Amino acid sequence: MSGNRIRLRISEIGLQPPISGRAIKAKLLVDGAFIKEFPTVEKGQPLKWSSLTIVDANQNSRLELEVYERHYRKHSRYNSESCLVSEIEGTSTRVLKIQDTQYSAEVKIFDQAQAEELFAKSRDKLAEMGQADNVNEKLKKAQRMFKSMLEFGSAVAELNPIAKMVFAVCTRAWERVEEQQNSSEELDDLAGRLIGMAPLVDEVKKHARLELLRQNIEEFLRMIEDVSIFVLERKTKGFVVQVFRSVFDSSDKDRVEELVKRFQKTKDDFDTAVGVQTMAMVATADERELLKQLNPVEPSGHDPSRACQDGTRLGVLGYIDHWITDQNPSSTFMWIYGQAGIGKSTILTSVCNRLSDKGIPIVSFFCKRDDPALRDPLRLINSIAHGLACRYPPYGKRLAKAIETNPELTTSHLWVRYEGLLKKPLSELADVSPPPHFILIDAMDECGTDESRQQVLGSIWELTLLVPWLRFIVTSRPDSDIRSFFNHSDKLTISRCDIQSYPAAGDIRVFIEASVSDVATRDEWPSDGIDRLCAKAGGLFIWAATACKFIIKADDTQDRLRQLVEENASGGGFDGLDSLYTAVIRNSMTDQATDSILNMRRSIGAIVTISMKQPVPIEVLCKIMQPHMKPGVLKSVVGRLGAVLYSDSQLAGAIRVLHPSFADFALDQSRSNGFWVDPIQRNIELSIGCLFTMEQELKFNICELETSHLLNSEVPELESKIEASISGQLAYSCIYWVDHLMECDHEAVAGRVANIVDNPRLLYWLEVLSVLQRIDVALEGLRELGRWLALRQQDITHYVWDAYRFVLAFSDPISASAPHIYISALPLAPKQSEGGIKRGRSG
Repeated sequence: MSGNRIRLRISEIGLQPPISGRAIKAKLLVDGAFIKEFPTVEKGQPLKWSSLTIVDANQNSRLELEVYERHYRKHSRYNSESCLVSEIEGTSTRVLKIQDTQYSAEVKIFDQAQAEELFAKSRDKLAEMGQADNVNEKLKKAQRMFKSMLEFGSAVAELNPIAKMVFAVCTRAWERVEEQQNSSEELDDLAGRLIGMAPLVDEVKKHARLELLRQNIEEFLRMIEDVSIFVLERKTKGFVVQVFRSVFDSSDKDRVEELVKRFQKTKDDFDTAVGVQTMAMVATADERELLKQLNPVEPSGHDPSRACQDGTRLGVLGYIDHWITDQNPSSTFMWIYGQAGIGKSTILTSVCNRLSDKGIPIVSFFCKRDDPALRDPLRLINSIAHGLACRYPPYGKRLAKAIETNPELTTSHLWVRYEGLLKKPLSELADVSPPPHFILIDAMDECGTDESRQQVLGSIWELTLLVPWLRFIVTSRPDSDIRSFFNHSDKLTISRCDIQSYPAAGDIRVFIEASVSDVATRDEWPSDGIDRLCAKAGGLFIWAATACKFIIKADDTQDRLRQLVEENASGGGFDGLDSLYTAVIRNSMTDQATDSILNMRRSIGAIVTISMKQPVPIEVLCKIMQPHMKPGVLKSVVGRLGAVLYSDSQLAGAIRVLHPSFADFALDQSRSNGFWVDPIQRNIELSIGCLFTMEQELKFNICELETSHLLNSEVPELESKIEASISGQLAYSCIYWVDHLMECDHEAVAGRVANIVDNPRLLYWLEVLSVLQRIDVALEGLRELGRWLALRQQDITHYVWDAYRFVLAFSDPISASAPHIYISALPLAPKQSEGGIKRGRSG
């Protein structure tokens, strides 16, 4: 454990004398807090409890027992002497005297000798798990998770002292699951989301001896043990495991989320550490520092848990596999395409998993329309360059040299970046023949503009001609701009994969049956219920996935099923999706009153519109929408839309649409009808919300900086000051208020701009942008705002142009130091300056 934390594994507690004439039970406490109750031992039976108990505590914590002796209908309680947790660690047995009785307690610790014995037996279990045919179909997900965890433990067993103990506990947990011969929704969810354990095993085998990874591997082992504990807590009657935590009442779903977050963080730390080690092969520390300037998006690659369900999409995956293994393909560039919701991302994730499992070097980038970093073609170029440098050191050395020669390459325009970061360094390696390296880009249609997508695709095409050992796979919708690129006469040799041409009905049936068969049995669905649901899906996986979520969340699943299958439209094309999304929205409403419909439109509209800039957590969304909706109402509406929205734990709980097709539906009036979000109206509301937030929260020296002698980059703990002083809603408002204003046409909103630009708040706004390193927002925003206001003949237009000239003239000191807005820029501003500059000077 980190710091002064200790993990005790208590294998047995026994009392001496070992037999009593009365029934006895016991409780375990740490620092007076209840940890675990041991069951009653009836009179005449051995006073021994042999269940495994895990205790996480500080080394200075004190452990004690309470023993209860039954006297007729009452129990007499007796306390043991206490001892420090640190005194027990490293011993095999600790004896505690039970005060005021004849008893003493022997606390036996699960030690290394026991671990060695169990480890030898457990390896046989791991060998058995390789035979998938022996496993109940319902246990396959759980089996894959346990197999990966046991392989991880086995890989480090001789290097880490706790690995064999963890291996033994993990084996016991899997044996209990096998005994039950059944899984659960939570366990399947956890197993699906920890699928990323499998590719780690090979990496661990390669790097396990690195001192840099020692602590990280230990954290993985503790996480594996805690996953096993979670399973044991839920699955066993006699073999109960309790963990000492500060929160005792977390639900199973909360525990799953906690474990998944820990896994993702530990995996990210592991990947970073391996990346550091790989980068060390590039050459010098200076070169590694140069490559950091690429500032790649993290994480930007595939999430292994989002792959196709086992046994599905075999046709299309087989076609792609054949292309991958072809030693002399007609093209080293493949385009995978299909309509929204057909499963492009899950297919590409499966391809990434398959390549990783084979040890083939890959760099992946999964674009997202609602993530500013993942939709930016410039960040895509930098991330690909960085990923390739990590995986192929000769290229990394040349890339570092290019950045050293021209540091502006990492921040230049797209074509300059491509030429300097990719084309030129890779051209120097065109004659070498390393094994194929694969670069996979998902959802190209969600990245950049029509023009920038053409540039990126053109760059990829050129690289495939220059560098024969690089192979690219790109997925997208067949949008007109992308289709026109691939249909050009000189691109006809590019390999293509039309997902629509591979029948998906059977795969969708497998998915639906796995998702709802238990619910169908429990709630006594009609015998043809699943058949009709499969028929309605019409080949769209997103329809099937959304429908299953929609049904499972219902109080009356039969009624939800009936609503879906009795709709006239099927899932194929937009009609089926539109009917499904409409049903999801209607069923999430408590009534169909006018105000309920307006609240629904506002809620969905705010999320969809904000997501085009930067998704935000629900608390931030409530604050921005406060002038238009009560926070409780907004939270309630969003909470009922779980079939189409989700909270992204990797983005501080930001609310996002589950699939881009839902945003498409909401923004198209002909499809969403009464639930159309009307982007102009929503941007009016968000403009007002952003301006209101800035009026309320902007203030002088918002981060309470104590001196102007330090640059922003030199201020101690500036990040903490920003976190404490600049709320999420203020940060969002300062960056995006002009964007929202540009996308609406409302005189009243234009009038409120004066509250910022003809007010000292203008300078306070620049303060926030300075510490957030986003002065570029002010330069571009004020220029666009000036033009927008001029078209509407607003009186404050000249204030905006004064502000623009001020920021343009002093952008360097303003960017470098927030206090220098007042001590360097403001005193040197022209005397005739108007608006916020004049008021800031006089203030």
